[in-house]
Amino acid sequence: MTAKLTPHGGSGTLRKNSQAPRQRRRAASCKGAPQVEDRRHRAVPWQSGFGDGLSQAIDMIGPPIILGLIGWFLDSRLGTGPVFLIGLAVLGVAGVFVRTYYEFQARAARHDEGKPWARRRP
Repeated sequence: MTAKLTPHGGSGTLRKNSQAPRQRRRAASCKGAPQVEDRRHRAVPWQSGFGDGLSQAIDMIGPPIILGLIGWFLDSRLGTGPVFLIGLAVLGVAGVFVRTYYEFQARAARHDEGKPWARRRP
């Protein structure tokens, strides 16, 4: 009798290293169904910087948009052209660039702290 093979070369059963969650044994004092290990919230090294990048993107986009909306509101109430809209949006962009520059300088200084090239000579 021969085993039925699938197109992928397996025997048609679930592969050995399944993607299903692993089951942990409960302590002898606990009765009931086995506990399921949740692996969704485990920190993965290559994903560790995504949250920081997303927050920086929101920090760069938010102020110009919010200030632009405030400028649009002021322009509509005062009956002026897009003076406040453009002015406040440009102010928001300039503020974001200045804050990003100083934040980068502070991070670089913290990173270089104690390194040979950052030591000051007496």
